[in-house]
Amino acid sequence: MLRENNQMLQAIIHASPLAIIVLDTEGRIKLWNSAAETIYGWREQEVLNQPLPTVPAELQADMERDHQAALTGHSFTNYETKRLRKDGTFIDVSISTAPLTDAAGQTTGVVALVADITERKRAEEQLRRREQELTDFMENATVGLHWVGPDGLVLWANQAELELLGYRRAEYIGHHIAEFHADQATIGDILSRLSRGDELHNYEARLRCKDGTIRHVLISSNVYQENGQFIHTRCFTRDITERKRAENDLLQMAAIIESSDDAIISKN
Repeated sequence: MLRENNQMLQAIIHASPLAIIVLDTEGRIKLWNSAAETIYGWREQEVLNQPLPTVPAELQADMERDHQAALTGHSFTNYETKRLRKDGTFIDVSISTAPLTDAAGQTTGVVALVADITERKRAEEQLRRREQELTDFMENATVGLHWVGPDGLVLWANQAELELLGYRRAEYIGHHIAEFHADQATIGDILSRLSRGDELHNYEARLRCKDGTIRHVLISSNVYQENGQFIHTRCFTRDITERKRAENDLLQMAAIIESSDDAIISKN
């Protein structure tokens, strides 16, 4: 039975997807399973009874400190660090350790379970970089952007939105969006329609700047939801003040021409 149990244990150790490494009290390798060979590149016969070859020089002191801590009964779970492969490349690993004891309760070594998390860390870094790029894109977009919560409070605004209206960030974010609309009926209609799940496309509105002037804008907006719950609006604000001014000038000119009793001749 004991022999069968040992055979079963050996089969489990070498079938494990985790590297299983056993070090004695001096830090020499006593067990190096198949997954350790795959992760690190060294074959078992190359490393048995040798110190760990996987620790970069700059991390050697940390490894020795952790080894001594494990020998005194401390365990580590999912400790993330860098290690070296035989080919000289670095990999990211997650290490869990525990002390080994004999039948008399004496500590005889340390067992370490190691997972290669290089791909996970690479994916996390790519995700972090994409999030950083998206944040930079939104913050520095040339069109005004802002989010409004279900209570009407401004949750976030980019620099273009703040510059359009002349407010500092603290003067805009956290305030009710109605404070910045010149026409209360307009913002009431906007919030009502968005709360119903409608989308707005080029909705004309008038916004009040910090200096008291009015900017004519087109607002396009919809609601970001999670599990059917209103989280915040996504609003794009496009300034059309100059266009509206030009349109008004043309209308005034047309009215003057229409009301004039004198002949008006245009020469090219």
